[in-house]
Order: sequence, then structure tokens, then C-alpha cells
Amino acid sequence: MKIHVWNAFASNNSGSYTIVGRFEKEELAAQAAAELKEVLDAHGVWWEKAYSAMKEHERPSPLDVFIQKHGLTGGENIGVWDDWPSFSGRKPAPDVWAIGHQVFVHHDFTISLPRTIGEFIYAREGRVETELDHAHHPIVSIFEFWKGEHGQEETEKLLAALVDELNAEDGPLVTGIDWNVLPAWKAGHGFGEPVLRMGAAFEDLPAGFTAVERIARGHNLYLAVKVFEAWPDADPLAFLRPSQPPLKRERFDVWLTALGDKPEDVKRLLRDQRPLTYEEVCALQGAEPIAACKWRLRGKAEELASQLRQAGASVEVRPSTVT
Repeated sequence: MKIHVWNAFASNNSGSYTIVGRFEKEELAAQAAAELKEVLDAHGVWWEKAYSAMKEHERPSPLDVFIQKHGLTGGENIGVWDDWPSFSGRKPAPDVWAIGHQVFVHHDFTISLPRTIGEFIYAREGRVETELDHAHHPIVSIFEFWKGEHGQEETEKLLAALVDELNAEDGPLVTGIDWNVLPAWKAGHGFGEPVLRMGAAFEDLPAGFTAVERIARGHNLYLAVKVFEAWPDADPLAFLRPSQPPLKRERFDVWLTALGDKPEDVKRLLRDQRPLTYEEVCALQGAEPIAACKWRLRGKAEELASQLRQAGASVEVRPSTVT
């Protein structure tokens, strides 16, 4: 009898990529975003076709043609392999969108993206404000809400409405956040300050940004956005806490104290929220409680707690301690 033993180590060698460009005029930002989206979507189709068939890719690629058209710097490794999202089941191309004077390009799982993106922004007379290449921690976004020429609404009333909409049942700070970085906000302090600064880490960056922009425009406000990678084991939004103005409705966390006699049923339920980490499973086995989810409105927290109890878990609903 022969016994074969393999010792394998998993690696996490891909992170997210984000680049932010700024232009003097909103129309230039929108045009640059449209051009980038068109070529990057086309390049994604080209690469996915070659990569899925595991055959040699045929050149020129859509990106090659784009580079030549705009007099940018080419190269045989531009937009392939480590320079492009090459992982089955993920988005074949990065997201591209514009908000006001800014252009954003983002992919949540890639080694890197082509330097062509930043070069094109400069070629279009914009400038690159931020590039986060291969980030492994949450991407934190700071939104500054500024009054435009027609923003005459009383500031106190405006702040209350903004915070209420951002935190509505279907609002971006309820439906789309990475709860490892809970949102926070703080009102400006008069002349030269935005009406509100709000920080959040979204699970889906373009969806979160779009939702925040919609709310801002509904109040005749315009946005300026800064992004950065969160440091591990620290609160990247501590400078905005406690949030002001405060929430009208209290938030709650759902704490799992035991998996019960049907642990796989409980884990299956939790997968809709998020998968448990190895450390969390070990904590539960040692009778240490873990937070199954955080920062939920009471109704949603109680609903999840009820489902977990029906699956056999021991659960507590507690007021959120982060403000």
C-alpha cells in the first residue's frame, strides 16, 4: 500500500485596484469616463475569450488600438495576465464612472490594471489624485457634500434630511456597507467647510457611490470624494466619530453565542450575510460569542436573529456600540 501526502498552502495574491482622476470641467470627466469604459469593457471581452479558451491571445487588442489612437505608451504586457483581472467568476473588466469633476476606475480582485488608465487621464488634461494598486484591506471613501450655487436650504434642516436618507431602509449606509468599517459623518463648521463629511466602506464601490451621488443631487449638493485603504486593526473613521447629527433610529448588532446542534444550517444561513472566518469558528467552539452582523435597523436585526434561532443557534440582539 502506498500513501501520498500533500502539503499545500493557499495564497491570496490579488487585491483591489482603484484610481481617481480629476478634471477642470464635469463634461470632461464624463467624456473621459465614457471613453475609458468603452475600451476597458471591450478589452475585458477580448481577454475573457482568450483566457477562457486557454489559447494565445491575438493582437492587437482593443487596448492596443486605444493606446495607438491616443499616442500612449504600449507594450506586450499591457492589459494581460497580471495587468488585468484574470480570475474566473469575477468581473471581466473594471468599473468606470464619473461623479462631478472626478473619474473613478475600480476592480475588486486583480493583481493590477494597465498604467494606460492614468496616462490617459493626463493626456486628457486631467490629473491623477489617487492610485491604490493591489489593496488588500477595505477601500474607505470620504464624501464631502458641498452647496452649489442654488443650495439655499437651511443647513440644519438639510443635514437632518441628508443623514436620514443615507440611513434609510434602502439607503447606501444600510444596504451596501462593509461592516468591518462602520460609517460615520460630521457636519461642517461654517465658511470653507462642506455641509457634511461622510465616510464609508462599500462592498460594491460603484453602487455605493451612485447611491450617495443621487442623494446629494436631490439636495442640489455636489460631491468631492477621497479614497484610501484602511489600515488593519484600526478604525479609519475615528476622526468622524461620534457621528453628528446623531441617528434618529438606533442600530443593533446580532451576536451569535453558539452554533447549536445543526451548525451547517446556521453557517448556510450566515453565508447570505457573510462567511465565517476560521478564527470566528474557533471562537464559537470555545464558547466565545461573535458578531454575526452589525449596524442593522431593529427590524432587520430581529429578523436575522429569528432565522438563526430557528436553525438552532443561540443568538442575542444588542444595541450597536459604535456611533
